[in-house]
Amino acid sequence: TFHRRVVILVAAVGAALGLVLAVAAPAMAADQAYLRLAHLSPDTPKVDVYVASVADPGKSIVVPGVGYGAVSPYRPVAPGSYVVSMRAAGAPKDSPPVISTTVDAKAGQAYTVAGTGLSASLGLTVLADQLDLPPAGKAAVRCINGAVSASAVDIGQADKQPWATGVK
Repeated sequence: TFHRRVVILVAAVGAALGLVLAVAAPAMAADQAYLRLAHLSPDTPKVDVYVASVADPGKSIVVPGVGYGAVSPYRPVAPGSYVVSMRAAGAPKDSPPVISTTVDAKAGQAYTVAGTGLSASLGLTVLADQLDLPPAGKAAVRCINGAVSASAVDIGQADKQPWATGVK
C-alpha cells in the first residue's frame, strides 16, 4: 500500500542517514558530553535554538534559523545541565521561549534534542544517542517516527519481517 511504501522509503533514508551519522560521529572524549539539535515539527516555522549551560550561562550556544528537517552536527560541551530553548527565528534573545527543556549531559554521552509534534502541541524530546559502531558486518539503525499523521508504523523491507514494529 502507499503507506507501507512511504514507511519503506523513510526506513531506507533513515538507514542511509544512520550510516552517515555513525561514520560522522565525533571521536568521543571521555571528559566531554555531546549535543545536537533536530527540528522535526513539520508545521513549525524556523526557530532560533539556544543551549545555555546552567553552571556557566556565558557558555551558551545559539543556532539561528533552524528549519524543519534540520539536524545539527554534534557539539562537544562540558558535562552538566543545559537549558535548551526555542524562540521564533529572529525573536530577541530575552523574549520568552516558545518551548524549553533541560538536558543533564553526562561525560562520554551524546544526546539529540528534537522539536517534535505539530506546532500546536510542540514538544522537545531528549534522546540518548549510541555512537559506538556496530560489529563488523552489522548495521545499527535508529527509527524515529517523524510522521505526525501516523500514530505508529512498522519499518522494514517489503514482504520481509519488519525491523521495528509499532514505532510511535
